[in-house]
Amino acid sequence: MSFESGEHSATWGKSVIGWPVISFSRTAGTGLFPALFKLWTLCRGSHRRAGLRPADAGRRFDRLTVCKRPALLNFSILLLFLAAPVLEAFVGVDRGELLFKLVPGHGAASTVTVTNSGTELSTVSLSIEDFKIADGRPNFSAQEHSRALASRLTVFPTSFELKAGESREVQVLLDPGDGPFEAGTYWAVVFVQTSRLADMVPPGGDRQVQVRVVERVGVFAFADAEPEPRPLPADVEITGLENAGKNLVVSVKNPSRYLRLVTEGYVLATPLDGGAAQRWPMQTFRVLPDSVVRMEIPVPEAAAGMGRCNVLVALDYGADELVAGEQEFEF
Repeated sequence: MSFESGEHSATWGKSVIGWPVISFSRTAGTGLFPALFKLWTLCRGSHRRAGLRPADAGRRFDRLTVCKRPALLNFSILLLFLAAPVLEAFVGVDRGELLFKLVPGHGAASTVTVTNSGTELSTVSLSIEDFKIADGRPNFSAQEHSRALASRLTVFPTSFELKAGESREVQVLLDPGDGPFEAGTYWAVVFVQTSRLADMVPPGGDRQVQVRVVERVGVFAFADAEPEPRPLPADVEITGLENAGKNLVVSVKNPSRYLRLVTEGYVLATPLDGGAAQRWPMQTFRVLPDSVVRMEIPVPEAAAGMGRCNVLVALDYGADELVAGEQEFEF
């Protein structure tokens, strides 16, 4: 975290897109505004390990078979802001993504409901942009690419005001054109942004803070000239597993032309000295076509002192088998 040139920003996110972003810009005065971002996820389901292949250097990346399909991941997000300024104008959306079929000559429409859950009038602006995945994370400065969708999308209205407690539907329109389209998934992101000035009078002087809140809504369009079979092909793989101290970092590769949704995942840490194993749930996430995403899994405080452990990561995205990666780490 840095604080330079009179500006301080903090970001928090989940998955590939759909991340709430809160930033604070200081125009006068000094000091930081801490924020607490807590993610709570619940992941249930029992699985039976079978047939992991041994590999060199204690590293094993393979698949698990399951005796039955597990339940989908249930998750919720809790954001607690515990410092001034108070976000009296907070705008949220009712969904994190929109899904379309991409058929030449056939337009489509969907809606997003924007709500001002704060206590003051707020001005909302919307825009659509393309993005890529770079170094395992979204790069929103990236523009045109072979799967770019933004040029085929329109949002209406692009700007409006919301009173406290008021909601408004926004139309997202898809005009695919004549095509043809290569089979696979195309994508873009809708930015929903609001900002306001928050005035405070701390001891020793005045301070004015610009508060900007951005919600991101992912837009995915599927060209199904070649529909995928069900269950899905076994193409997703775990390409890396690292212990970064407070987090485990899992690299997940999707070499296919279609978006992959990991509906359930977990980490199973088993002490090599025979102690009790711990299971840590993972949040749901998506992996874009022909991309590698790096997911950070918080290591719970209860893991301290477990010693040398065999760590198994298992992911379910709809194939017959779970994707698994296994590595030994010290906790």
